[in-house]
Amino acid sequence: MTWMSRTLLCVLATLFAANADAAEKLRVGKAVPFAWTFTPLDVGIQTGIFAKHGLEIVASAFAGDAKMQQGLTSDSIDIGIGSGPGMAFMAKGVPGKGVAAMAGVPRNMAVMVGYNSKAKTVDDLKGLKLGVTTAGSPSFGNKQ
Repeated sequence: MTWMSRTLLCVLATLFAANADAAEKLRVGKAVPFAWTFTPLDVGIQTGIFAKHGLEIVASAFAGDAKMQQGLTSDSIDIGIGSGPGMAFMAKGVPGKGVAAMAGVPRNMAVMVGYNSKAKTVDDLKGLKLGVTTAGSPSFGNKQ
């Protein structure tokens, strides 16, 4: 065997060995950048829990469930974390599969007003404009 053949063989063996130990990349999209319900993903990444189990998490955030569904459809992400109503996109043709849902009322929502606002109670909100993430989202439903 020539030195060139030996060198090539060593390079290939090194590449295959490196790939065998490489973490599996998983692209995870969050419907919105900040929601306490998505905190386990961030904690798992920052503490190395996923890496310990051979996963390289590439996290991204979208401007609502509808945009995240577009990410799933275009194969830009492997997993999407969003709201229950977002699972309805599958009925509209999104090539996805709902695999889990949190039960109960959403306790991670709040309506906040400025310190000097005249609104002090829920009744004071009548007639005021409220912002929501996306039409059909949990924040939209809570506004109703």
